[in-house]
Amino acid sequence: MLGAQKNQLIAHLQVRGLDLRKAELDFYMSRFTMSGGLASIMTCLSYVGIIKIRIPHEMLPPNFAWQVALFYISTCITMSLSMYNLVVTSF
Repeated sequence: MLGAQKNQLIAHLQVRGLDLRKAELDFYMSRFTMSGGLASIMTCLSYVGIIKIRIPHEMLPPNFAWQVALFYISTCITMSLSMYNLVVTSF
């Protein structure tokens, strides 16, 4: 009788452990999904920023401004890192 109760207790603890592992896996999967969604939005916004932004005539190449270079550098870095995040979280 005591051995049966012990086996039942061990089985119950194993089931609870599996439930805990499943909850932890679901938590991390939801975080990866959320991170992938945000990365895809950031990639899209960076791409639109690169192709749609019009540079004012005062800042075009003869009168080059550091703001234009900084904009393109930061946009390209943002797009690269968000695409990397998207690939890592998707596959």
